[in-house]
Amino acid sequence: MKKVCWMLAWLVWGNACMGSGLHIAGAVVDQDRQARPGVKVGLVNADREDWIEIPAEDSPDWDKMIEDRGWWQPANRDGEFTFTGLHSGKYKLTVMEDPPAGGMEYAMIDLELGGESISNVCLLPGVIPRHVLRGVLRSSRTGEPIPADVEVTPQELEVTPGSISWMLESIKKVRTGPEGGFVKTGLPAGGYLVQVSGLDEAVHGRTEIGFNIRLDDAGAVIIGPLYRAYLNEAGLDLRFEGADAAGDHQGP
Repeated sequence: MKKVCWMLAWLVWGNACMGSGLHIAGAVVDQDRQARPGVKVGLVNADREDWIEIPAEDSPDWDKMIEDRGWWQPANRDGEFTFTGLHSGKYKLTVMEDPPAGGMEYAMIDLELGGESISNVCLLPGVIPRHVLRGVLRSSRTGEPIPADVEVTPQELEVTPGSISWMLESIKKVRTGPEGGFVKTGLPAGGYLVQVSGLDEAVHGRTEIGFNIRLDDAGAVIIGPLYRAYLNEAGLDLRFEGADAAGDHQGP
């Protein structure tokens, strides 16, 4: 995906809701409290509930999506930023840098402006690791690889600047290879819905099947025994790299 302001897609709003008056100012620093010059900082009016639909294409035109919808600025050479002309209300302040390799940079602060401006905000971005999910889909009856489409969707996801890019990666379907293998990249720890589609209904009794998994902090897969039984009943043997080490979850 080309480098554009991908984090802006959900968090910025039209200039029409901004007016003269208050300001929010602060600085972006690293873990050693050193200034982070040039880091993109964005502001969202949290009083509004106006979501932007996430496009399905691989390389969305983020610049077009955010046109006339909001505000961002790079921190100066001292890591400082200032948003002026604000009304009283609730806001979200966030860093919007492109994700580092193997992770996603994330920082968000909830603010509420009353009658006075806020001038001492400190944004300290942290990196959330992203994991590679590898699996193999075979028949539990014959051991032969099964051709199918695999889709992995985050559950209970709060859409944040740090989640937009990897969510676009995760919701894209992948096709199992000649040996039944598939790979999904860029997934943080958390719960996911896995959907396997394009199955032969005459063989498996259905064209698609869905079940839940959880990625732990080390990237190992946890899947409950009921879901294992559900897959086996459909004649599917789905193995994830690291699943044996993690063990099966005791829930569904």
